[in-house]
Amino acid sequence: MARGLDDAVDAAAWAVERAIDADFARLEDLAVPAREVERLVSALERVDARPIAQLRDPLLLFPALGAAVDSAMPWQPPFVTDAILDLPAVQDALTSIAAAALASEAAAWWTTGCDLSSQWAARPIRDGKPALLSSGTASNEILASWSDYFAAEENRFSQRRMRNVSGTWWSTPHAHGGVQGQWAKLPSTTRRLGGLGAVALALQEDSWGDTEALLNPVLPAPGVRVYEVHGPEDLSRLVQKYPAPARWSRQYVWRQSTGMELDWAVPDYAAAAEDFDAIHLSVIGYLSTAGSAVPFPHGGGTVLAGWAPDETYWLTDHIEIHGPAEHWYRQDGDEMHQWRQRT
Repeated sequence: MARGLDDAVDAAAWAVERAIDADFARLEDLAVPAREVERLVSALERVDARPIAQLRDPLLLFPALGAAVDSAMPWQPPFVTDAILDLPAVQDALTSIAAAALASEAAAWWTTGCDLSSQWAARPIRDGKPALLSSGTASNEILASWSDYFAAEENRFSQRRMRNVSGTWWSTPHAHGGVQGQWAKLPSTTRRLGGLGAVALALQEDSWGDTEALLNPVLPAPGVRVYEVHGPEDLSRLVQKYPAPARWSRQYVWRQSTGMELDWAVPDYAAAAEDFDAIHLSVIGYLSTAGSAVPFPHGGGTVLAGWAPDETYWLTDHIEIHGPAEHWYRQDGDEMHQWRQRT
């Protein structure tokens, strides 16, 4: 989290990158440059965390938060600077900075559940066309298609024992069929935060770098049942209760990113929809869970991949578009969180 908040840390992190003859690698595969890492640790230890603890505007933490999300690559080994974060000395040096950020008023929303009073669906505009909110109109039909497409991919990989072939890397309710144009995706939303129309505008894994979007206000029905993911334990419970086996389709990509080979699974969203109307991932849930292997106590595991902080996926039709769409944009050179509403 210090990267993007302190110039000396940025410089030390880039020095580590230059000293390593690789762009991407897991820590166990790296020849760690001891001198550069010591300088990085020293730079982190010199950061005065007190001003961070005094931050009140949530958007002031977005440069660092956005850097963490944007650098996520759960389909391959991480950036070397991200791998270096697993070193105990680096983690120790980051402790006071992380504690200050978590103690700040600016981060108070990181641990909160889904804000049902402020949900917005972001529809990026690409080539002049806004993206669809979802792949269909009825949630049960979307979930049935997702189940079919997901199972077909897993079966195709398992039959061929495709151990070293890249497949789907995400664990969201989004799947492609075997024919071009076939896809299944449930609608997702994030909250409005300060002057940012929707958190999804600024925080996205594998971002397209969008500069224009429509935002639709979404109103959930009273009494909707939301499953909250605030950490790896919550994700583990969800997948163990509603498992969709993904051993073969995720084997190569998640072995590349985590270094582990497990009997992988993702949430069976169709099964989860019997008990819940939505699944929400908090910011702290994202930061503590995304991209890492989450082993299960009795074997197997999962990875949170493709989700965004504060994202809620809706497994139900009990939501409605509540009002006209808003047109938002950002200009070249703007930070990822510097969006404006077009009037």
